[in-house]
Amino acid sequence: MSRHTLHLSLPRAALAKLPTTDFLWRPVGEPSSLKTNVSPRAEELGAVSDPAVEFLRLAVLTYLVDRTTERPRRGWQRELELVVPVVDPERWAPVVDRVNATLGFLTGDAWDVSFIARRAAARRKVNTTIEPCDRVSLFSGGADSLGGLLVSVKDGVLPHLVSHSNWTIVAGSQNHVLDALRRLDVPEATRDLVDIGRQKRQIGSGLEFPHEPTSRSRSLIFVASGVAAASVRGAELWIPENGFASLNLPLAKERRGALSTRTTHPLLLDDLGGIIKDVGMDVRITNPFELMTKGEVFSGVASEYGTSEAASVLSASHSCARSGANYHGFKPSTQCGVCFGCLVRRAAFAASGLTDTTTYIEKSLRSDPDRRDKWLNRADVVAIEYRAKRPYVMADVLAASLPERVDPEAALDLANRGAAELALVKIP
Repeated sequence: MSRHTLHLSLPRAALAKLPTTDFLWRPVGEPSSLKTNVSPRAEELGAVSDPAVEFLRLAVLTYLVDRTTERPRRGWQRELELVVPVVDPERWAPVVDRVNATLGFLTGDAWDVSFIARRAAARRKVNTTIEPCDRVSLFSGGADSLGGLLVSVKDGVLPHLVSHSNWTIVAGSQNHVLDALRRLDVPEATRDLVDIGRQKRQIGSGLEFPHEPTSRSRSLIFVASGVAAASVRGAELWIPENGFASLNLPLAKERRGALSTRTTHPLLLDDLGGIIKDVGMDVRITNPFELMTKGEVFSGVASEYGTSEAASVLSASHSCARSGANYHGFKPSTQCGVCFGCLVRRAAFAASGLTDTTTYIEKSLRSDPDRRDKWLNRADVVAIEYRAKRPYVMADVLAASLPERVDPEAALDLANRGAAELALVKIP
């Protein structure tokens, strides 16, 4: 089991010996293992409570370790020990086993988290104006988070938005969507853009951090940032994601692993909600699209805002999980069209009858078969072709670790509605 500690301060002599297994998080503007615009007391987000700050530290260390600790060549699971600095370790003692189980469900690893009392630098005064609101909504720049904003506005609630980015292209895609919203005369919402990532090299030693590409926990920082923003405002937290993707059922028998992140899986959201409540945060977490496919989300936006308007703004969103488009002569933000996120997106346009004006690399390269074959990974395409011929059965749902509150019959129906949408996507 590898041990990893998040430090809030270190003597100069210890700094030079800081290993790449540990991380130093100092206030913005001071040397740190992180690239971030948020300090370890999160004062940039407002007067964040101690429990919310501690939850953010847990999420940050989880992500840093997940991204840095390479998976074994054989098998998948890693054994990871985390040491998280908090104000009051006793606050977390009753929930530590649930924290370990929740992180394990999210990443597929064995986690052993401990909380130790450590003081951070004094909270600095930051000129942050907190606008009161009833709802905070995560905003990734994807179509579902965009749909969450649009639905909330139609409900009469303009939410405060929270975005996370550790890459310039991601922030650019989010801003592109917000620009497109002006076509719908949607009121401009306040927003926190949280930038938390890892330096390429360790502070002090200058050693290069190892890189693990399968990180599944980045979105936990997203959720923790949303919880912090919601706790400051006394608001509920919306995490909009279509229910089909949240179920995370395998497309084919050999694909038993997660299709995408499990961050919006009903069990994980319930577990996170229970943990933050028990450590003293009064924030209700809701996925407004838990019972809907992505196509149904699109249809709902179209019914409220009009077909052409919905098609235009949804086409401006970004769903792709792949990077490297610039290496193939495309803009870095160009979407591939064949990853799971892109396929569900394309299926939603087809199912809702909306015109998709997105540029996809797969479609752009159809006139150049040699380049297309080098780019196109057909694994997801073959998997959706398999699922189109074989509907989900109750055994698939019962194996999905759904909480008791979720009706298995309703989940099965949702899964097959989502699969039917995917069957509409034809990749030659």
